[in-house]
Amino acid sequence: MKLYQDGKLALLRKHPELRGQALRVLHYLESVVTWGNVLPSSGKAAQELGILRPHSSRAYSELVEAGFILKREGAYYLSPRVGWKGTEEQLGQALRLWYPGDYLALPAPAEYVQAPSGHAMKERRRVYRGN
Repeated sequence: MKLYQDGKLALLRKHPELRGQALRVLHYLESVVTWGNVLPSSGKAAQELGILRPHSSRAYSELVEAGFILKREGAYYLSPRVGWKGTEEQLGQALRLWYPGDYLALPAPAEYVQAPSGHAMKERRRVYRGN
């Protein structure tokens, strides 16, 4: 799985209210995400983490509200802006699906993963910070 630190950091800065269980659930979800960024149910997360289901459900709601996870037709997905588990082509499809108006503003992962050191990081930060 590829994690996009700048995307995650931008969301964390935008949502300083996320604490405790929500962050614990987020760390768990990043470790169990499956192909296509599919996440387990909040009930499964509660069971795995040994927390009460209402706490897990609240954490999922907070993470959806903050943009870390996405919900579609009753299923949860890790935001492709935070990380991606799948092919580059599938990532492009996911960005078009979830962010139809602005997915082109995000660099394709291959553009910065394979770029020379330093240059890619500067470009990626510029895109996310809007500079």
